[in-house]
Amino acid sequence: MFDNFRYITTNMRNTLLALALLGGSVATQAAEKDSLTIADYFYLEGLRQQEMGNLTAAYDLLRHAHDLNPRSAAVYYQLAGYYVNMKNDALARTYFEKAASLDPENATYQEKLGQLYITQKDYPNAIKAYELLYSSNKTRVDVLQLLLQLYGSQTTTRR
Repeated sequence: MFDNFRYITTNMRNTLLALALLGGSVATQAAEKDSLTIADYFYLEGLRQQEMGNLTAAYDLLRHAHDLNPRSAAVYYQLAGYYVNMKNDALARTYFEKAASLDPENATYQEKLGQLYITQKDYPNAIKAYELLYSSNKTRVDVLQLLLQLYGSQTTTRR
């Protein structure tokens, strides 16, 4: 009888331990999901404040959204625009590049990155950005024309 009691107690302890470990995993996943939901809230509120003209508040909200979810391409893209306005070209470039790398299928991010490279006279990287943009949408004649101009500028500089 005592052995049967020990067997039941051991099984209960193992079951409780398994539930505790599983519950911890579920709790971690729920906390991560809540964090993303909160980050989305701050991102959307930042966009709302931006539309209302409250740029300082919008910037602060976007920075907070970035802190909560540093893998959001949309937040990087929005913050890059602020850094352009602040004349912080290095940080703007870094943030546009990060947005484009996190979401390479987003044509807007690729095009804005290409435009930034052109303004910084970084034509080889501009060519790469526009080639990627054109490869994802072959109907963009404007992109093809721009690529031809960029190729032309590269051959003139090499002579």
